[in-house]
Amino acid sequence: MALYENKLVAVEEKERVYVVDIKSRKVTTSTEILLPKEALQEDIKLSRFIRDLHYARGLFDEDLSLFLNDYGALILLWLSISGYIIWYLIRSKQKAQFARKMIKTHANIFVIFSIFPLFILLTTGIFLDHASALGKFMKSVTIPHKVLPPIYNTLKADIWAVDYDGKVYRIGNRYGIYKSRDLNKWQLENRGFAYRMIRRGKRLYVSGMGAPNRILDAKHFEILKNAPHMFRDIIEKENRVEYFSPVQKSVKLPQFHEATLYSVLLTLHDGSFFASWWIWVNDAAALSLLLLLVSGFLRWRHKRKHFKYLFFK
Repeated sequence: MALYENKLVAVEEKERVYVVDIKSRKVTTSTEILLPKEALQEDIKLSRFIRDLHYARGLFDEDLSLFLNDYGALILLWLSISGYIIWYLIRSKQKAQFARKMIKTHANIFVIFSIFPLFILLTTGIFLDHASALGKFMKSVTIPHKVLPPIYNTLKADIWAVDYDGKVYRIGNRYGIYKSRDLNKWQLENRGFAYRMIRRGKRLYVSGMGAPNRILDAKHFEILKNAPHMFRDIIEKENRVEYFSPVQKSVKLPQFHEATLYSVLLTLHDGSFFASWWIWVNDAAALSLLLLLVSGFLRWRHKRKHFKYLFFK
């Protein structure tokens, strides 16, 4: 949200913008933001593309990419459970008929469809596990816009930040900051992922995600030095600025007496819950899963061809 005098500008689901008159408590404008194609011809770095793919915002608009990730995760859960049951039954030489049924349900067309999202999740996860070591390489590789997936041609549901100074509306997305005077005609004003935009009087603070933090003072954007990455809010106090950021390197996490379920799940996911070297365990699991996906697909394809041959013969 952005508040200026009696006007509130709010964004719903990163897509629809509402302008509200505070005094009358009425919505004066409700519109989707459709950026012009000529303002979306931006190349991106490999580091941004890998993160977009892994976090389900790199293929299609709205929630379709997220559903693909969920689908892959659910299939992977089923493969893990059914695979263990099959292994146990074969090893213990029990219930052969049930084991054969499980094998049929383990290898089916729904599993084959999950290979694409799972391959993306596993390969990008390996890169992100070693982002500090591979960061320089990933930032040195540029991906041309013409080969990017469909979402980069619209960014229809990609509004991460909003600002209004009384005259100009601004939105922030993964390409940068776009400005408009009427919420219809938009132009790119400043490049770089705008994660948050916070206005304090005439100064606009911009928190970057994989991009520099900036400040708009008067008419020019300048790099904001000594500001934490992806800060969420600020306080101007006695000629100094205090930043609020979820990243506190001096604090050891998790602190169980005040940890939320989200923070615990996040540390379990990236391995920091256990130890700094746990990323290598994650890598081993990812490589093993990739091997299982490839070998499983080849076995399924071979059996399918074999059954077809028997049927037509």
